[in-house]
Amino acid sequence: MKVSTAKALGWDALYQVLDNSVFRILAVLTALPILTTFLFGFREHEIVFLFGLERWTYDGVLGFLSGLTMQSPGNVADAQGTTIAALLALVFDEIVGKFGVLFCIAATAFFVPRMIEKGAADILFHKPISRFSLYLARYCSGLLFIGILSFVLVAGMDLGLLLVSGYHDPGIFFASLQLIYVFGLIYSVCMLIGIVTRSTVASILLTVLFFMFNGCVHQLWTQFERRDSSRDAILAAAVARGEDTESGPNEDEIQRATEEDHIVFRVFQATLKTLHYTLPKTTDAPIIASKLRRSIDHPFYIDRDSDLAMFVLPSGWEEAPADRIEAPFASAPLEHGFGTARLALSHRESESHFQLWRRPSITQEVTVGDRTIRRNENAAPTAAGVEDELEERDDISDLDRKPLRFGENSKGEPVSGARRVSWTQNTSEGARWRVLALFRSGKEFMYTAFLDAPDASVGEELFDSLSVAMALDVGNDNTWYSKQLSLTAPLKFNLLFSIGSSVVFTALMLALGWWRLTRIEF
Repeated sequence: MKVSTAKALGWDALYQVLDNSVFRILAVLTALPILTTFLFGFREHEIVFLFGLERWTYDGVLGFLSGLTMQSPGNVADAQGTTIAALLALVFDEIVGKFGVLFCIAATAFFVPRMIEKGAADILFHKPISRFSLYLARYCSGLLFIGILSFVLVAGMDLGLLLVSGYHDPGIFFASLQLIYVFGLIYSVCMLIGIVTRSTVASILLTVLFFMFNGCVHQLWTQFERRDSSRDAILAAAVARGEDTESGPNEDEIQRATEEDHIVFRVFQATLKTLHYTLPKTTDAPIIASKLRRSIDHPFYIDRDSDLAMFVLPSGWEEAPADRIEAPFASAPLEHGFGTARLALSHRESESHFQLWRRPSITQEVTVGDRTIRRNENAAPTAAGVEDELEERDDISDLDRKPLRFGENSKGEPVSGARRVSWTQNTSEGARWRVLALFRSGKEFMYTAFLDAPDASVGEELFDSLSVAMALDVGNDNTWYSKQLSLTAPLKFNLLFSIGSSVVFTALMLALGWWRLTRIEF
């Protein structure tokens, strides 16, 4: 193809987009979310409407936005960032990511049917341009349609957040790529339907049905995979417990975990798996965009196994070298143990130190009547065991144990069930104030947060600043699938396979459409 021909097709694609009345309507509608970022200022501690006309706290706003997006509010310690993230998820994943894409499909569905109408076809297909070039140009016109709208929307919202809220997140521009990616996958199907039926209405209706069907397939497949994963975990746990007891594994529990489904159900699941591997994975797009965004704006510290995070390092603290992390005691309390060190911080001004340790949570089997249930470790008796250990030491004084609300859980509330043990300890450097905070993340891990400070007043202030900074990044219930997706995961959860198979599907749809176009006589 000549350069002049490519330029002509490019200008033609742009004119098709700008001349589209629906494009103009959608361009006006993009002003609504952009206007929101200019009217509402999301400040560090409050939300300001119209430059101070009204002011609200973040209480309740996070729950409302998280409910709309069906996501946990995440790190409420960073209320500003969490609220803005929830707002962006509502706009790009829910409103624009679903309805906006469908509107763009409806607005561009006529590109192919109109191209092959009698009259237009007589003019176009008698020019020295290949049918493949003309067909591909229509596809690029659709991408340009949503590309312009999505870029204006993203750039406008980012500018509003920067000027009014003082918040800038370059990762927001991945949302534009997310919308173009999803639209590109679906629009290839729309064009194939248009070339086969030669009907704009049929293209719109069948594409909408395909979009909904495709999303349902992947959502159902995810649920089945999560169920199978839970079964495997139950089976592994039952076998492991059996190895630790003389009675052996629980046969009933193993039987339930290995019980086969009905043949009809297995056929349905196999069909679902085939469709999942074949169809474009549009539901992965928000997860991919989120991972790309987090690669730019990632927390200071995050434990991916449990989602425990410290998004921003409190003022005055700095990370300590990993090789200098030592247990808080020369001999750790036998009833507790610390596990492995996950994080170490130092505060030079006050000569204080902070450490975060993690170990697997202990589970016990308790018989109630004729039933045996598993009881997960609780922070309260564990803290009591630590207190008993410390009472026996001569260098310990002012020992105190009490409940604690530490960090934030997946619902944005302080972690319940946490316990702290504080004391004064005589060391070679003089008396030091120390505190242990014990808390559990889910059912899998028990954490120990340890702070060493020169005295109680300084220690309490530093401990509070660290407590506020720690939270769960996201809720476990909503992130199982996103945790599985990675570049190194098995094929069914592999990001490269997700993107690659979707691109291959799109290329196949375009190839079929081009092949059908070559068979049409004008």
